[in-house]
Amino acid sequence: MADSVLVFEDIHLRSEEGKAIFNGLQWSMPRNANINLRVTSGGDATSLLKLAAGLIHPQKGRVLLDGVPLTPYSFDHPFLQRGALGWVPREGGLLVNQNLRANVALPLMFTKRMGRTEAEAVAAKALEQAGLAEAADHRPHALDPRERWLGALVRASVMEPELWLVDQPLQDLESTMQEAAAIILDRAAASPASMVVVGDESWIPWMSMQTIRLGNGRLIAEDS
Repeated sequence: MADSVLVFEDIHLRSEEGKAIFNGLQWSMPRNANINLRVTSGGDATSLLKLAAGLIHPQKGRVLLDGVPLTPYSFDHPFLQRGALGWVPREGGLLVNQNLRANVALPLMFTKRMGRTEAEAVAAKALEQAGLAEAADHRPHALDPRERWLGALVRASVMEPELWLVDQPLQDLESTMQEAAAIILDRAAASPASMVVVGDESWIPWMSMQTIRLGNGRLIAEDS
């Protein structure tokens, strides 16, 4: 596991209603792997990604990022503190009291990579490149759900993370948004980063990614 960036050890997770989501999940992700996660019957990709991001925690078992366990109180986890995780939730996960430009800039400031003025300049340029220049001054409630998702993707991209966790958008992307997302993700896939991306070929080209299917709480490589 020393060469794994993400490890699930005997993960048991139940929903708030008591339904079993994972029952002893074991899986490790090698560094620099590019994985396209396809969901089949009984699969819950969002819960898997939230576990990996430390947003929810299993009733039993451990999740390790870069060899260090995630816990409910691991706010000082070194992987998170250095901004190495690029988390892109389905709904965008943007702060409601900040405009889009500020949302993209905040991680750069949080990790002390740069001050507000420089961070917002970087954010504005990245949003323009993604076709979101006109949305930069709007808060999340005023944005289309697809703009929120693409904005979250831009937010992750400016950090150049070591591990990407990208859930599929709530709605199908327009062609220009697809192109912008593909450029960002293709660039990330060509970097030393590791990636887990949920989705299928209908909205982003995934030809260079390994396909793993998630169904009934199990992860199975497509060629197995």
